[in-house]
Amino acid sequence: MKKLISFLILFFVGIAAVFVYLSIRLTFVYESKIYYAAAKVPPIKATLVLGASVKANHQPSGILKQRLDAAAKLFFSGRTEKLILSGDSTREYYDEVNTMKSYLLSKKIPPEVIFLDHSGIRTLDSVYRAKNKFLCNKIIIVSQKFHLPRALYLADKVGLEAVGFSADAKDAPTNKMILFREIFARGLAVIDTFLGRAYRIPIGKKISLDLDGRITWN
Repeated sequence: MKKLISFLILFFVGIAAVFVYLSIRLTFVYESKIYYAAAKVPPIKATLVLGASVKANHQPSGILKQRLDAAAKLFFSGRTEKLILSGDSTREYYDEVNTMKSYLLSKKIPPEVIFLDHSGIRTLDSVYRAKNKFLCNKIIIVSQKFHLPRALYLADKVGLEAVGFSADAKDAPTNKMILFREIFARGLAVIDTFLGRAYRIPIGKKISLDLDGRITWN
């Protein structure tokens, strides 16, 4: 029994060490592709805004509000023309993308430039569908700095050329629990791509960003 316990401890410590290494590696590789000032972001037609939790009153959470404000800043500064809002709206009483849409409309974003991806349940789903459903080859990804290395890695793996725009400042503190969870999320992202999970993500009808984004609202 003692040998089994020792083996299990070593096994899980080894897994944790691999995940920590992968997390550090992704930070190192993708930091140069992350921008913290809208004026420095290279102009790219499409921006992918990754979803996050919404409140019971159908208002964006603090994290999601940061992302939407950052996307609006990119649009109004002329760095991007189209906004793809990708999140989970697959449940009856929970709808990220329509909450995101309503918030951006309140910020005077033109409705025709807003495209909704209702099935962006995970980051991998969002980047894969941006590439294969919305036919993007290049994109700006908006999220917090802790999330962007993983998002950029996944974009790379699905053949989507991407840069990141951080919804928070470079020196902004990040909750330690979020950072801890992100270490394992990055490890799982590597496993997902190794197993080829992206190729099993449904995309439905393909949509050109040259169309009016309101065709995706239903």
